[in-house]
Amino acid sequence: MKCPKCSSSDYWKNGIKENGEQLFKCKDCFFQFTKRSQKDYLRMRFPSDIIKYAQKLVFYYGLSTWKASALFKDLGVDVSNKAIHIWTYEKNIEDAKKEFNKELTGIWYCDETFVKVKGKTGYLWVVKDSSNNVIVLYLSKRRTSKAAKKALRLAYERAGFKPHTIITDGYSSYPSAIRKVFPKAEHIQSGIKGINEDHLFSTNVVEGYNSKIKTMYHTRRGFKSWKNAANYFSKFELYNCFMNNEELDMIKPCSIPT
Repeated sequence: MKCPKCSSSDYWKNGIKENGEQLFKCKDCFFQFTKRSQKDYLRMRFPSDIIKYAQKLVFYYGLSTWKASALFKDLGVDVSNKAIHIWTYEKNIEDAKKEFNKELTGIWYCDETFVKVKGKTGYLWVVKDSSNNVIVLYLSKRRTSKAAKKALRLAYERAGFKPHTIITDGYSSYPSAIRKVFPKAEHIQSGIKGINEDHLFSTNVVEGYNSKIKTMYHTRRGFKSWKNAANYFSKFELYNCFMNNEELDMIKPCSIPT
């Protein structure tokens, strides 16, 4: 947390507001602020813990905004589904990804799964590393070598380095895509010549994540537009991949102020 006025990280606790919120005071410019004074939560009527928990319910547990609103009402907090929709889908969170980058390994797994958009089949490409960090999610309209190359290039841009090993299933477009984007990387196709005997070279790592995506996806019964689908997966990527899950687990119903 930083001072919203001068961006200093040097501050101290400075009492409690009438509503129970902790007050802080900057040691450099002496500006007084709360957690809700931060850029991401500026002028929000609800405390940041409620906003974070709403985001967790939608992207971590897969609830709809209606169900999340109903759960809040059970906890004694009157939050509309419209407010939760704004917090989860309309709020600009792209800049937040920079704050949650993790150290990635040089062994990458790549796989794709289908999703329904406007009644048609689209494909979500997933690139992970051997430490179970998701590097990128990329949504395409077709399952082609061009889409596979695009997903790998995005992963390279996100990671900032090239992997030394890439593990995929037996889909025919992967060899040419990997040769084009990462010509020096070793390509291992899982399921061929007994590779699956070693768990390190099994695509189960990424296929398990695809199952999690499908669980969340089925609650929505598809997407009404490509824009909505891309927006959803962009934020799903943030809350499940870039944010520390331990931090998410700290936000529990019992800690929400009523």
